[in-house]
Amino acid sequence: MGKVILGVVLGYITMAILVMLSLTLVWLALGSEQVFVEGSNQVTSLWSVLTLVEGFFAAIFGGWICARVAGGSARNAVRALAGLVLILGIVSGVMTLRSADDPNLATTLSKSGSEMSFMEAGREGRQLTWYLLGLPWVGAFGVLLGGSIHTRKLPR
Repeated sequence: MGKVILGVVLGYITMAILVMLSLTLVWLALGSEQVFVEGSNQVTSLWSVLTLVEGFFAAIFGGWICARVAGGSARNAVRALAGLVLILGIVSGVMTLRSADDPNLATTLSKSGSEMSFMEAGREGRQLTWYLLGLPWVGAFGVLLGGSIHTRKLPR
């Protein structure tokens, strides 16, 4: 049981670190002007697709780490991590969608895109609905895929 918990925790931490690093790299590569729809706090489809792809690869690696740490209990650990990713992702997505309906929420940026820091953009940016609904499923599938890569017996 201890290896399962440790595998889930380390897999999740791995995913979080990889997501933050890759989000920063995508931000730097695109530049803030290509992250937001002009004059709005809505992120572009390009940003959403790229962050979904990087999230998928982070989830694969997180699932692989989880399985490796859990050893003989890898299947249970990977399923637990995939479930955690799915549940947290759905809850986060629903909360974000509900907050987007708030009439007091600004729909324009407080600064132009070129003046914003990465952290400011994270606070002010609004994700696309399809992204919020798809991300938990993509993440859970990535975790399962990464776990299966580790647990699969490779021919010698």
